[in-house]
Amino acid sequence: MQNDLDLLLQWAAEDWQMSFNIGKCKVMHIGSRNLSSACYYINGHKLEECQEEKDLGVLVSNNLKMGPQCNHASQKANRILGLLKRMIDNKTPHIMLSLYKSEACQL
Repeated sequence: MQNDLDLLLQWAAEDWQMSFNIGKCKVMHIGSRNLSSACYYINGHKLEECQEEKDLGVLVSNNLKMGPQCNHASQKANRILGLLKRMIDNKTPHIMLSLYKSEACQL
């Protein structure tokens, strides 16, 4: 894997004159059997290991379960509902649903 990283860096630098933001590069060992203690480096800098990471708005964990993503989504929805409950006096179901849908689209 380290050899592939080195080849990727060489390809990016030589062919495309691009560099990687090493601070944003991380290693995630996927699966319960892959608890490898292997360390990976880019330009001599050790890559940080992580258990979960957000990519394109989706929370990905090393066990590939959707629990953390679902928890994050429900917490966000509950925060919006709490804000609407505190701010709106007329809480008819029709008004609350319209406000929730319009607020969710803006986020």
